[in-house]
Amino acid sequence: MEIEIQARALEECVGVCALDSRRVLRVEGEDARSWLNAVLTQDLRSPLGAGMTLALFVDVRGRVLADADVFQAGDAINVLIPAAGAPALISRLEERIVMEDVTLSLPDMAVFTAQGPAAADMPSAARGLAHDRLGRGGFDLVCAPPAADALRDALADEALALGGALVSGEAYERARVRARRPRFGADFGPDCYPQEAGLESLRVSFDKGCYVGQEAVHMLQVRGRPPRRLVGLAIEGDALPALGADVRTADGRSVGVVTSAAPARDGHPLALAMLKRAAAEAEDTLELDQRVARRIGLVGAEA
Repeated sequence: MEIEIQARALEECVGVCALDSRRVLRVEGEDARSWLNAVLTQDLRSPLGAGMTLALFVDVRGRVLADADVFQAGDAINVLIPAAGAPALISRLEERIVMEDVTLSLPDMAVFTAQGPAAADMPSAARGLAHDRLGRGGFDLVCAPPAADALRDALADEALALGGALVSGEAYERARVRARRPRFGADFGPDCYPQEAGLESLRVSFDKGCYVGQEAVHMLQVRGRPPRRLVGLAIEGDALPALGADVRTADGRSVGVVTSAAPARDGHPLALAMLKRAAAEAEDTLELDQRVARRIGLVGAEA
């Protein structure tokens, strides 16, 4: 029940959470902005605002290498990236530095987020980086480790004063699945195109110039037929489905797999599942663990 109370704080008021799954990639040098603009899906030609600029690193085939949340930090540009595989991502990005004056590093930094409709009322919102992670408003803050405990406690006190809470990673995951917000490494990854995970409206600019993978991403957008789509499912019964569980049609054909799962507010299971496009867009019955699974929307369609 405690996890459910925390999840509802994120949905109804405000919840503060440490984002241990994110690392800070620091990009420094005279050519930092122009180089990033050439390797990210988002347009960075204009000065960065007070919030996060949401983007993706993709490979030459247009498949997602990592999601990237970009913000200015003094003379450097910082990028929040997935912690898992961060050194390998840097190694891959360094291969794209040719003659540019660019240096990449992974400083030890703590990342916190405050999410929920009351997040804007927290005093720390004024110095935070606007980032609506769950569709209800919110912001992030980044600090060096010596200040992490004090920042966490201050944010928790501000949230509690508004009726919110300091929440666990598990509670955050529950709220994330309910909000149908995909997570790198769970719902999408290096085998996915941005459009399969519904990321294109928030994280891809189709007006900027060339970047690594731009042609493949653009052509898929023009054709409008990604081979798979990430879908929200409501499942009958009580037990959560296992990650990787097969989603099937009524006649037994496998059409995809579960990528994330969490209980809905009424206790029944919800899931995100990557399905073949035809199955994702159809209206026929789906089954999961011999239970009916009802489509509740394509991920990204609400953006």
